[in-house]
Amino acid sequence: MWRQQFRNGRRALRRHRNRQALQLLTAAVAECPASERSELAAALRALGFACARLGRRDAALRCWVDAQRTRKQAPLARLIRRCSNDYGMPRQHHRILDDWRAFHSLQLSRYVDAGGRLPLGPAESDMLRDLLWGHFTALLRGGVLDGLSAEQRRELFMNLQIPFPLLRLPSEPPGTAIAVDFVRGRRPSPADPCLCGSALPYVVCCGRIPTSGEIAIGC
Repeated sequence: MWRQQFRNGRRALRRHRNRQALQLLTAAVAECPASERSELAAALRALGFACARLGRRDAALRCWVDAQRTRKQAPLARLIRRCSNDYGMPRQHHRILDDWRAFHSLQLSRYVDAGGRLPLGPAESDMLRDLLWGHFTALLRGGVLDGLSAEQRRELFMNLQIPFPLLRLPSEPPGTAIAVDFVRGRRPSPADPCLCGSALPYVVCCGRIPTSGEIAIGC
């Protein structure tokens, strides 16, 4: 059944019936056995293109990364690098927008880790966005980000403590798992090959920052 859905999904994609392709390819990915690695990778890759055509760039990049993890493909790896920014998120039209999305996502993760409920309601999402935008623009006006590398900006965003309303944050930030490259005996740098063996840079694979949309729905 899933093979037929995959074939029909690719046919719909070639004919630019993108919503139909999205439904068929989503079903094919869900039903494809994990043992069929080549077919699963191909279905994920096609699903990514369907998402991209519908303007769902976050979902498209996530599908392509999952496809690359399932089966390494040099052309797909090049596509992922081209579409990703320094945080492993979909590339925006300006670096400031890349910084803003990374800042928003990292702080939203802190909010959720500290007790925020998922999924976020519209009013709660708007309140958080306005609060975080105020702090982010203060960093820009103060020139704090000038001259920093992407890795340094990421560390700054992660370490910035914002007092969220409606929520009492713990005295210590929530613990996070730290990736370690035991072969090299150090934490992986953004440009290192990912530890999972996908042949992608760590920053666009297992080290990427989840988008705010993923965090908001609990992905």
